[in-house]
Amino acid sequence: AASCARRLPSLFSRGCALQSDTMSASSLAAAPTCRGTAASSSSSPWRRSHPSTSSCRAPQSTRHPGLQSSPIHARQQQRWQRQQVAAGGSGIGQLLGRHRRFGVTLPKRKLVARASYDHPDDRADGSDGECPAPSSSSSSFSSSVSSVSSATDEEIYEGFASSSLSNGNLETLNAEIDALAAARDAAAAAASAAQAAYARAIAARDEPPTASSDEAAILYNASPYVNVECEYGYIQSNVGLYIDISKARPPGVPKNVLAISIENFQRELAAMGAAMRGEDNQEGNGGSDILVPEDGSEVTDEAVELMSELRDRLVELELSNDAIWDRERARPEVPAPWIIKVPYFVLCYFLDAMYPENRPIQRFWFLETVARMPYFSYNTMLTLYELLGWWRRSSELRRVHFAEEWNEYHHLLIHESLGGDRMWRDRFLAQHSALLYYVVLLGLWLVSPALAYNFSELIEAHAVDTYAQFAEQNKAALRLLPAPRIAKAYYESEDLYLFDEFQTARPRSSRRPEIRTLYDTFLAIRDDEGEHVATMKECQMEDSMMADVNRVNVGTAAVVFFVGANLWLQRLAGSAGLDTLEMDGMDAGEILGEDGLIAMFFRLIPFLLIL
Repeated sequence: AASCARRLPSLFSRGCALQSDTMSASSLAAAPTCRGTAASSSSSPWRRSHPSTSSCRAPQSTRHPGLQSSPIHARQQQRWQRQQVAAGGSGIGQLLGRHRRFGVTLPKRKLVARASYDHPDDRADGSDGECPAPSSSSSSFSSSVSSVSSATDEEIYEGFASSSLSNGNLETLNAEIDALAAARDAAAAAASAAQAAYARAIAARDEPPTASSDEAAILYNASPYVNVECEYGYIQSNVGLYIDISKARPPGVPKNVLAISIENFQRELAAMGAAMRGEDNQEGNGGSDILVPEDGSEVTDEAVELMSELRDRLVELELSNDAIWDRERARPEVPAPWIIKVPYFVLCYFLDAMYPENRPIQRFWFLETVARMPYFSYNTMLTLYELLGWWRRSSELRRVHFAEEWNEYHHLLIHESLGGDRMWRDRFLAQHSALLYYVVLLGLWLVSPALAYNFSELIEAHAVDTYAQFAEQNKAALRLLPAPRIAKAYYESEDLYLFDEFQTARPRSSRRPEIRTLYDTFLAIRDDEGEHVATMKECQMEDSMMADVNRVNVGTAAVVFFVGANLWLQRLAGSAGLDTLEMDGMDAGEILGEDGLIAMFFRLIPFLLIL
């Protein structure tokens, strides 16, 4: 069935020739042009009433909805349109009528088989879509075009299939497909090499290599941990890691919510009991489990000793909170109103109190667990606005936000593999804070999406300072420690589409981090957070309320003033007995009381200021 596609170019060329003969000169002038030339204006009536006369692709508006599930189906319909015009069919209604019958009668697999070769992009000769001239090899077959109008669609298909199979063209077609696949792979390899060279040139321009970096590479190669591959994550020990799932079969689906929640509750209950008893070396609460990839290799006692030493080296890492604030004060301030800055400072000082300087990995794991929520909430609200028909202009942001969330998820997995989730209290605090943060961001988006983006910009800027300080403070130690497997799998993947998608402040595909050590890993995470800052800044449109931060501060102060005045007036009226006073038959309580007119006026003013 697949070999019948080789006979389609002859019918296609004959159909184009007959169609051109039936159209007048003025029709040809108004029709859309071939691929690679300037197309006619969208107001041309030929876009809706006739298929293309000189192009191998029909206009999209003439495709039947039943055959639009793939480009293959669309090309199948276009060829039948040309055949119908060549056979003397008149009007788009007659053409679509035959397509409907064709689409219902023939199975989908036959549609794919017939349409798998005739698209210009699929040809081995690299033609640009011009209508091919009839060749001598196809002249005998082209003579059968005159019988198209009298034969049914099923008879035409069966005739093509039987003729192609009887001529033994399947081997030739398979050989051409193999040649095209080889050419495609060679082009992909060349493009990948060019991309890598381009990224290296950008990196050399922005951060020229130094003697210290070369010396660090020599030291790392001499490190005893250079070949150590292990993880220490507690959640990973229970639910695994997606990069370890076999690509040969689907990953499956989770259990129902009751079964999976009970299973997790039983694990966490035991860990909570150990935390309450102060046992910080139990499973789920600081346990010393080491995860080794299942690659079939034997783990020796010497390798286990190196894995334990690597974990001890991670415990020795530190992070100065005061140095982070010094970095933040030294860089340009992120413009933000006080209604956003106040909760931002509360969150930052809460982190400093909960995670002292000797627990940086746990702090990072908490941050990345919470940092996923903004992008998830933004996609939730954008989808809701699209569903209700309120807003669609920024629908493309959903793809960017998903790429950002995917990036933060890998930051989370990196810190998890380093043991950031080993303590029960860290998991409990991070997971519940993330859920609360998600709900708060949904409400903040409803009040003002610009404020939500501004808050994320503040958080991401603080993350840049945090990772930069950590990498600089522990530079010597991090250069001797190997990068986790998940870091290499993410940053050095062959498919970096999502990695490029959220980097809106630089040329696409211009950043390709080379990950060998933990120092490389944390520098890459720092740069990721910097890209998030730029994206969040771009999301705050110039015509939004964030164009003037002082205006937001004034409005916030006015709201606070009127709310406070309302409460003070109610208390004054109650203490003076004015809410029960009557003057000339008028009840003063209706004016000065808690539900009086003045109180209602003060309640209305904040809403007017927000609007």
